[in-house]
Amino acid sequence: MLPWTVHAQSDSVQSRGDVSGQWRTYFMSTLNQGDLKDFAALATGGKLKYVHRWGTHLEAAAAFYTAVNLGISDPTATDPATGRPSRYEAGLFNMQDLSQREVALLGEAYLTLRYNRHALTLGRMKLVSPLFNPQDGRMIPTLLQGLWYAQRPDKALDLGAGVFTKVAPRGTDRFYGIGESIGVYPAGRNLTGAPSDYPMHTRSKFLAIGHAHWKPMPHGEVHVWDYWADNVFHTVYLEPAYTVTLGEHAWQLAGQWVHQDRVGEGGNADPVRRYFASRTADVFGVQLQVKGTTTVRLGYNRITGAGQFLFPREWGREGLYTFQKRERSEGNANADALVLTLDRTWKGQAGSLQGIVSAGHHWRASVTEAAANKYAQPSYTHLNLDLFYTPAALRRLQTELLLTYKIGQGDIPENPAFVLNKVDMGLINLIVNYTF
Repeated sequence: MLPWTVHAQSDSVQSRGDVSGQWRTYFMSTLNQGDLKDFAALATGGKLKYVHRWGTHLEAAAAFYTAVNLGISDPTATDPATGRPSRYEAGLFNMQDLSQREVALLGEAYLTLRYNRHALTLGRMKLVSPLFNPQDGRMIPTLLQGLWYAQRPDKALDLGAGVFTKVAPRGTDRFYGIGESIGVYPAGRNLTGAPSDYPMHTRSKFLAIGHAHWKPMPHGEVHVWDYWADNVFHTVYLEPAYTVTLGEHAWQLAGQWVHQDRVGEGGNADPVRRYFASRTADVFGVQLQVKGTTTVRLGYNRITGAGQFLFPREWGREGLYTFQKRERSEGNANADALVLTLDRTWKGQAGSLQGIVSAGHHWRASVTEAAANKYAQPSYTHLNLDLFYTPAALRRLQTELLLTYKIGQGDIPENPAFVLNKVDMGLINLIVNYTF
């Protein structure tokens, strides 16, 4: 941080500016089965942010983001057998124009007013929530533009609400209207199995988000999030949790319920161009977590057969208990998942090392059932090893190595399109972050 302070002559209000940022270099490689094409990409870039505060009540900030393709491969290249490009590597760059070598975005530009237990933010900003979030696993995170109000009436209750009119999906170079942002990423199939035609045809003017965190007792708490996408869908996320300490371990039992209803036209009056085609959808989950020297989590999620669980991938990654990096449950119906995660940190004179190991099994409807499997993802076993190393001599530097392997399960038709970048493949991610 590079701060400076100026005292006003007429009162005690202090004016202070802070500069911060991060530089990231990211290597990614997908290793596909047999003769299917392998992919690789190398990107570098970062964020530079300036925050200016006048006393404790007023704050203005701006952040500039950039990503540069270092050109170790052609991101527009396709697999000869399927005609399809990379899936994961493309996410490092602008999905709307993979030939674009440099991406630049004024991603944050906001004004915040604070008074007592109230805060009001207007402009371009980040928002972290279970379903809409920065999904900061590539170069430029997901950002949004609008108004956010937060209040803390007392120690047991946090409230928040906002209305947003534009979204900059991860990796892109501009802010899109709410409806326009749905379909920037690959759109999969509609309920009949034909290619989805909702990109550029989804009509939605705003996204409203509400949040409440209530802790009525020392051991119990509840999170509620509400997402209303104008003319598209209404989604409610409910998560109660209860935590007790037994000896040296903290035990937590938590539950999830995500309920969705179509709103208005579901995005478009024409069923062929409709994003939210199902009338309703439900997701249930339960997780047992034990925190000690090693944190252990066992999570289960069930997406019922009532309809596809849909939330634009452009807006974030789903915060389900069975989420594992490099795959999603969004777009499915009649699906189950079970994931075991171990998380431990070792500290020594040389630095600290955090290791996260997860193993999961994800049951999906047949890839031929488009109404229950939007992206034609086969059932699979998912293995992740995620390592974070921070040297003691350079604590602002962190290196992450993420290794992923997915094994296809069940009957998969003899079509390489159901395998490429989906199952029976490995993924190497090496990320170096320097934060200042």
